[in-house]
Amino acid sequence: MTIKLQSSTSIQLISDIYVSAVYSPPQIQFRSSLCEFIVNTIDELRTCYNNAEHIILGDFNDMDTQPFTDQCQLTQIVTTPTRSNSILDKIFTSIPDKYDTPKICASIANCDHHLVYAKPLNQHQPPLPKRLVYRPPRDSSIRSFGQWITQEDWSLIYSEPDAENKLLLFQESLISHYKQHFTEVTIIQKPKDKPCINSTIRRLIEQREAEFKVNGKSYAFKEIRNKIQKEICTAKKQMYRRKIKNLRRTEPGKWHQQVRLLTGVKKKKPPLLHQMNKEPSILAEELNLHFAKICSQLPALDITKLPTYLPVLPPPTITRNEVYTQLRRLNTSKAGHPSDLPIRLIKEFAFEIAEPLTIIFNSCLIQGTFPNLWKIASMTPVPKVKRAKDFASFRPISITPILARIFEGFLAEWVMDDMKHNIDTQQFGTSKAVLLITI
Repeated sequence: MTIKLQSSTSIQLISDIYVSAVYSPPQIQFRSSLCEFIVNTIDELRTCYNNAEHIILGDFNDMDTQPFTDQCQLTQIVTTPTRSNSILDKIFTSIPDKYDTPKICASIANCDHHLVYAKPLNQHQPPLPKRLVYRPPRDSSIRSFGQWITQEDWSLIYSEPDAENKLLLFQESLISHYKQHFTEVTIIQKPKDKPCINSTIRRLIEQREAEFKVNGKSYAFKEIRNKIQKEICTAKKQMYRRKIKNLRRTEPGKWHQQVRLLTGVKKKKPPLLHQMNKEPSILAEELNLHFAKICSQLPALDITKLPTYLPVLPPPTITRNEVYTQLRRLNTSKAGHPSDLPIRLIKEFAFEIAEPLTIIFNSCLIQGTFPNLWKIASMTPVPKVKRAKDFASFRPISITPILARIFEGFLAEWVMDDMKHNIDTQQFGTSKAVLLITI
């Protein structure tokens, strides 16, 4: 027996709704005591809570429910057979006018009882399904992209005098061809779908429901049901091997989090930003201003006030081999910026990307500029306390473009070489803070 029940949020003048699940065993000697227990429990609750309402649901088999429904003034709202031609799974409620006629759906797994789904007549708009858009890295797409990038002529970028424009041309060329060779795929994800539920499983579930409505538990229905179970089991194993297994030794905290997500065990979430009753765009703008406040209070750098006796030396030069080495060292499991090419592609075609990227890096050094395109970060607010209720309770986790991080790595190394003789040899934290550029 499986019953799914949604509670109504629009009921007025009701202090509480008490829901209880009951199983009536086939033995006759237990039924009278069960009926008496239900009556006594409801009487006690109504004595303590005058405005409370009650819902009793479960597998009652062939139990005579007339005694407690008459005494407790409850109404049975299930009108369609839930097992073969019998109504064994019932829902008794004191507010039958608040709920729609229960819907009978296909059973879960090998259960011989159907699924009973009851929902309130007046309820808030359910959350809409999410549209997830991504570009799968198919082998054919990688090969076609590789044919383009290995034959691409970057002369237009080399001839551009401004470093900012060089980067814009390079970025636009990469992203446009990436979108051209990697087809966009859209997945509709329902709010209550588990992470392992994919489009194949969702399509099979729809076929199972359609077959159940037409022919009931036919042979075709059982075939689809068994196939769904195998697909879910396979999807869970694949998800565990692909995303979770390696975290067990490297990051146990994330491993536990992903296992809970896979098994459907959810932790109680504290109130966060989405519960502040504001539009997401307004929240994002206010949060951005809050985190940017510390930098906006600092005066802008005035180059004219720098000492005139600074040595005039040419900037260091970055070689193509150095850029190629850093590109090959990229960790594909690290998060990337939304405007980035996938890290896997950058690493795969590091040799081809290294040449124009080296020109861009050296142009930035010669002109003494850091492109604005690399100054845009994707920020995620992370609560510093369990119950974060205001902006001060969050800290920003910012993700900058991957190419900017590589450039910053060269800068950090040079700065450290220049100032390491002024750092106390016992102050290990300072050197690590300067050199710890995560790529």
